[in-house]
Parts: sequence; C-alpha cells; structure tokens
Amino acid sequence: MEFNRKDRRSSFLFFAQFLEELLFHHTLDSFKSPALNTHLNIFELQFLSAEVFRNKVKAGVLKPVLEELENRIKTDPAIEDQKDLCLEYHAKIKASVKHPDELFFSAKSLLNEIGNSYWENLKSKIIETVPDKNQKKKYYY
Repeated sequence: MEFNRKDRRSSFLFFAQFLEELLFHHTLDSFKSPALNTHLNIFELQFLSAEVFRNKVKAGVLKPVLEELENRIKTDPAIEDQKDLCLEYHAKIKASVKHPDELFFSAKSLLNEIGNSYWENLKSKIIETVPDKNQKKKYYY
C-alpha cells in the first residue's frame, strides 16, 4: 500500500513539474502550453462575437479562434462525452459568422452546455490519468 501512495505522489509531482515547464516564461512559444482550454476558448469566442456585433472588430478575427476551438474540441479529454455535440455547435457557429447576433447566442449556448461540468470533468481526468504511468502521453493533449 505504501508503495502505491509513493508512486501516486511521484506521478503528481511529475505532472506539476511538467506543467511548470510548459508555463515557464523563458520557454520557446512553440513548446509552451496553450493559454486557453476549451472552456476559455469558447468564452473568448463569445466575447469576440459581441465585439463583431458592436462593429468594434471585423469578423475575420474569429477565424483563428474558431480553428483553435475546433482543435480543442477534438482533443480535450474533459469533453470526450460531449465531443459530437460540441462539434455540431462549432459547425453552427462557423456557419453563422456573417450573423454576429446568431454567433453570440450559439457561442453562449455552447458555453452553457459544457460550462456546468467542464472543470469537474477536467479535474477528474487529471486525477484519473496522472497516476497511471502508461498514460503520460495524455499530458501533452
């Protein structure tokens, strides 16, 4: 039993050190962890869609955010169970880029869809994955 506890602690220590390295400000950008997760990426999309609606920014600023969001949805283990639904929302959002009012409400709906469970799912995935030495590749999602 004691061995399991030590092994589990060393896995979490490795995970913490790994995160620190990814977030360290002297690391090359290509090796840094992305600053936004899926939840925050959707929040950014909602904010930018409101700015497009107010004519403060052009709709073109949404393209990289939508591309990043699509990649996040496909790779985020915290929303594995909701991936198909999120991709449907993404397609609807992408189709409504020329209609900022629809875009805002679609982004808000997607945020509401995952918002209630995202952080708990993420925490559960970390607790489930980190102690398992065979799943260390998942840290790199």
